[in-house]
Amino acid sequence: SSAREIIDSIDELNSSFVDAETGHTAMQVSSRLVAALDLVLDIESQGEETEPAPSSAHILEIISKRMNANGQLQYLTQSRRAWAILIDGALATAANLDLTRIDQFAKEIVQLADERFQNGRMPLEDWPMRKILEQIDYNNRNNPDANESDDGYRAEKYPQFFRPPATAAEIEEAEKRLDVELPDDYKEFLSITNGCSPMFGGILYEPALDAVQDIFWITDKPYFVELPLTMIDDSIFWNNNVQVGPIIQIGTEDIDNTWLVPPSKMDEFKASIRKMIE
Repeated sequence: SSAREIIDSIDELNSSFVDAETGHTAMQVSSRLVAALDLVLDIESQGEETEPAPSSAHILEIISKRMNANGQLQYLTQSRRAWAILIDGALATAANLDLTRIDQFAKEIVQLADERFQNGRMPLEDWPMRKILEQIDYNNRNNPDANESDDGYRAEKYPQFFRPPATAAEIEEAEKRLDVELPDDYKEFLSITNGCSPMFGGILYEPALDAVQDIFWITDKPYFVELPLTMIDDSIFWNNNVQVGPIIQIGTEDIDNTWLVPPSKMDEFKASIRKMIE
């Protein structure tokens, strides 16, 4: 079967790196194990025998012993078929964990996720926009990790975090050009600094934000417009989740982008995730 072939193909890879925390080989194994699991779960759901392929329980046992391997946890949690057994504690059983404690922890995670989707991000301590931006600027300049990650590149390209503010007329002109009312907090940001340099987020830098004159609707780039909400690895058959659709790009850095997504589309995303959780 295809699942058996996928499992066998793992043996052909360099055994020195199959369970490594980094590297392409370990990532390949992680992807192939989840692909095999997905196929086997489909077979089992139809009441058929999986032989000569291993059972889903056996594949999960293999996965449970390499959860720190590169990409393993990410690929596993992106498998929609696997969610049905993961939510029932199949992975905990495979790893011989305390199901009662796992169940309690899972309920707490679901509750926190639901609160996050219902209420949005936890607000900062009533900081005004300018203070938030000043703190970001301070972190960029003084966080040792930011300086190490930067390696001098951003300091040279973006000597200052703040830029001259956008005028009310410039913001109004952008709204007319885009035929949309921009969010109030974004307009407040623009009134303080018309775009800014990349922002260090604790691990990596977030993209630089563009001047209001340079933001635009993305309506004709399929890679972005048709980008689906990711709940499963692309290699495992599904691509029918909610798509982003037209969005306003307000910043970019290398392969990363910052978008303004219409509230109606965010509601679709929330509904899709809530349905998955329920």
